[in-house]
Amino acid sequence: MSVPSPDRPQPIGRPAAAWYGRSMAVRRRRRVVVAGLLVLLTANSLLGLGYGLTAAATPATSLTSAAVGLVLTLILTGVLAVEWRLGDRLLASTDAARRRGDRLAHYDSLTRLPNRRVLERELAECCLGTPPLGAAFALHLVDVDDLKAINDGFGHDTGDDVLRTVAQRLRAAVRDTDLVARLAGDEFVILQRDATPATAANLAQRMVETLRLPLREHTTAIVPTVSIGTALFGPGRTQPNQLL
Repeated sequence: MSVPSPDRPQPIGRPAAAWYGRSMAVRRRRRVVVAGLLVLLTANSLLGLGYGLTAAATPATSLTSAAVGLVLTLILTGVLAVEWRLGDRLLASTDAARRRGDRLAHYDSLTRLPNRRVLERELAECCLGTPPLGAAFALHLVDVDDLKAINDGFGHDTGDDVLRTVAQRLRAAVRDTDLVARLAGDEFVILQRDATPATAANLAQRMVETLRLPLREHTTAIVPTVSIGTALFGPGRTQPNQLL
């Protein structure tokens, strides 16, 4: 509601909410005036700019002006609602684009594993003793053997299937606290937290056995094999580049 001038201390007519569910007919004997609508909204334009919108009406002096004022108020309210909805959609679209960009920056598009950037960050935190303080860990480098031969013999789509299958099996072989990342090409890395020499050796052996399971391509069974190198955090291996 808006007070049009200082000499009118009270809003004129009825607020918009008073009309919900009621007849808007104007009675002849009793002049009913639509007081106007004060709209205080922060909308977002299609350009992403925020702006404030305010609408106010002066007292109607006749039935015609009251009807015109009501129509204009309804039109303005509809326009604001559309603009507000468009702004919300634009914000949602922008937020979705930001999330997609974040995924592309931190995850491999083929295997959906964390990429080298995430690995280097997690590895640096482990080397600094960021929690748990002083906990030992192991780093396993997994190299898929003869991926080029698979690409040449069966096509790159099959080679991609092999990489995706390796990624899925590696994830299934580790704990939730461990990290599986794709380093580059046919190389994967597992960051095994709270590891000892014995648990690191057991995980490496389990990964070899899991990855030996055949992958069937039409009538041909492809048996992916891998080579695994393991390094444990300790004297002489306290920096990420030393471990890698």
